[in-house]
Amino acid sequence: MTRYLLGDLPETEQMAVEQEYFADPEKFEEVWAAENDIVDRYLRGRLSRGEREMFERNYLQSRKHRERVAVARKLLEAADRQVAESGRAIAPAVVVVGPMASLG
Repeated sequence: MTRYLLGDLPETEQMAVEQEYFADPEKFEEVWAAENDIVDRYLRGRLSRGEREMFERNYLQSRKHRERVAVARKLLEAADRQVAESGRAIAPAVVVVGPMASLG
């Protein structure tokens, strides 16, 4: 799923993944969760150098994806401020911004 989200699959495999998640709600949720995870990992600097480069080159080409990352960044910054102010850790952020149609 990571390769799909990073734009690192051949077109035929990409199309197969898309057909599957549009036909199967469980697969849709799996892709959605993977997308949330990769955005979170990107913002936290937890992608490998190659993954980060593919993310920036492919995923961030979409205006909707850039907006999603910007919103996620603000949420993480707010969570970090809350932790700093309260001295207590809070649950990891789960970024849910917009429908899965944002893949395009």
